Amino acid sequence: MLPLAYPKLELPDCHEVLAFRAIETILRTDGTLQRVSRHFNAWCGDPADVLGPTFALCPYLQISPAPSPSTWESEGQHNMPMAIGLLCVVAGSNRDQLMNYWATIRRALWPSEPGRFATVRQLVQDARITRPTLEANAYGIRTEESGVRMLVATGTLKLTLLVDTP
Repeated sequence: MLPLAYPKLELPDCHEVLAFRAIETILRTDGTLQRVSRHFNAWCGDPADVLGPTFALCPYLQISPAPSPSTWESEGQHNMPMAIGLLCVVAGSNRDQLMNYWATIRRALWPSEPGRFATVRQLVQDARITRPTLEANAYGIRTEESGVRMLVATGTLKLTLLVDTP
């Protein structure tokens, strides 16, 4: 696929961009997710961003930013929650496949291996993310026109960003 030729705005990266990139990096560099995922979509300007989940692309993972309302945290600082939507799809109708894939995403975000944990923690701290929380996973089924089935899990990773707003 050829790269997309959209104009790039010459703007500095905001806190939300840095936080999203950190989560994307954590998921893209996780060894297990790299090994088992066929398609990872993160709305990065790649032509493959438009590909929705299909049987051939499973296991499929998509992350996408979602807004949340902000509030004052203290004088000169906003609490800026940011939601990252997660969509993961596996081929077939075996729930174990889907639940294990979802758990792989969770383990990528909170690894138990000390070296990987330190790397993930540093990425999260550098992006000024506090209290990342995985929420609202739901499961469902999708059937393609050909009759093949895929299981779908959706959820939200909630990030709290504390942004200086003097």
